[in-house]
Amino acid sequence: VERFEVVANYSFVWHTRAQAPVDHGTADISTVHHLTLHPEEVSVVKLDEKEYSDARWFPMEEVLRGEFHPALKQAIRDLRAKRAFEALEKAVGSGASAASSIADADRTVAHLARELVQQVS
Repeated sequence: VERFEVVANYSFVWHTRAQAPVDHGTADISTVHHLTLHPEEVSVVKLDEKEYSDARWFPMEEVLRGEFHPALKQAIRDLRAKRAFEALEKAVGSGASAASSIADADRTVAHLARELVQQVS
């Protein structure tokens, strides 16, 4: 099973940059991945303290509400939308076989469709 999951690809264009010549700007292409770490993996994560002195884990809600870069917030919204789409896709694929009736299946699909729209709105 592939553990690294592509969330989305982004293109960033910057008017200026830190490297010389600073007034020439830069462009970056970024691919954001999602990886769920197991508890034993979390406990052994070691970040370079010179580069990541203030690093810590943040709940997604805290990032969305907080003072974080808009690109990071967008990646979280995209991950949530992807999860909502996957749940909807699974429900549509299983149809009434996983529900007690077509009406139950339709209610589930309608609920998940609303969830998806909320995530992308």
